Parts: sequence; structure tokens; C-alpha cells
Amino acid sequence: IVNNVPGPVAPSCSPATTNYCCGYGITNVNVHTINWSSLDAVDNYSDFTCADSSLMVAGSSYPISVSVNPNSPNNYSERVSAWIDYNNDGIFNTTNELVYSDLGSANVLHPGIIYTPTTATLNTRLRMRVISDEATNTITSACYSPLRGQVEDYMVYFVANTLPPVANFTANMTTIPVGTSINFNDLTLNAPTSWTWSFAGGFPGTSFAQNPTGILYN
Repeated sequence: IVNNVPGPVAPSCSPATTNYCCGYGITNVNVHTINWSSLDAVDNYSDFTCADSSLMVAGSSYPISVSVNPNSPNNYSERVSAWIDYNNDGIFNTTNELVYSDLGSANVLHPGIIYTPTTATLNTRLRMRVISDEATNTITSACYSPLRGQVEDYMVYFVANTLPPVANFTANMTTIPVGTSINFNDLTLNAPTSWTWSFAGGFPGTSFAQNPTGILYN
């Protein structure tokens, strides 16, 4: 399917690294079936839309992880943001197309979850953009030119859901000390539209939120 449809459209901007230094930049992007490794920001802007892609179900949730600067001195801290051009107009809207943002971490791996909308353009190649930069700089938009970091583009392709949901989730911890509050994140496949959680021994004992937070275990 993916190889027989047009797109993605050209982006409205292709930001370049303005002052590469010190091993900053993106070295791996992992989203669903995308798992692409590359050099750091020494490569400047990189368009990988023809190199790696992912078929997704509109409305489903998908883990994302972005690896940065493993070889930089002192493991410098970087910010990471990602967008998906859901309406395929070549413009990444920060209001509803910013799908991930990490405000700054010295960790090599930046993990998160992308919650996709059922309104994403279907059966069309869409552009996904990932930007990194040193944490002292603010990534203001998908057209931001990073000082030290890097911009990389990938391709995603959405289809409508035709299957029943397959429940899955993650939590911020799995060993729970008494008196601890836990946060849960939904990873259910196939575009769920409602949620019912039960927490044996927790308070509250139930939730109808997609991502329940602050579940207390005494």
C-alpha cells in the first residue's frame, strides 16, 4: 500500500543546523516500525522520508524514543520535539500537530508516547519531523533552525481502524511502595474511543480517563 500512493508533500521549510559542535544531534529515531540510526548533527538537515516509514492506525497510540549525542563531552543536555503533518499541507501546526516534546534531559534516550487522532489524513504519505537542540535553546516551531542540534524528517501512513481495540498500557513504575501514587499511560491499539480502568487496592479504584494519574496505593 505505502509504495503505491503519492506524497508526502514538500515541507514549507527545511531548517539547517547553524553552529554544529560537540556531538549534538539525533542518532536514532524509533516510532512504531521506524527504527533509523544516523550520524549526529554533523549531517545537518536530513530527509529520511524515503528511507524509513511506518504504517499506523489513526486514533491509536504509539511509543516514540529519540536518541541523541551519546558521544558528546559530558553528555550535554538536549531538547527534543516532534511533529506529524496530519493534514498533509506541508506546514507543521504547533497547536495540533506537535506530537512530542521533551524540554531537556541529559539522558541519551528521550522516550514518550504519540497519541494520534482519528482525523489524520488517511491512505497518504505524511511527513513526521524530529528536532533536537541543546537544552538552553527553545525549539519554537517545526521551522526552528537548531544551533547545535539537528532536524530529521520521516514518513508515516495512516489507515482507518477495522479491528477491535487491543488493550495495552504502561506505568511510571511497576514496583509500588506503600503510599505511592502511580501514573498510567494508554497504549491500546486500534483506535479506542472509551476507557474503563480498575485498580485493585488503589484509590480511586476506577477511572474512565485515557491516561489516569495519581492512583494512590496505601
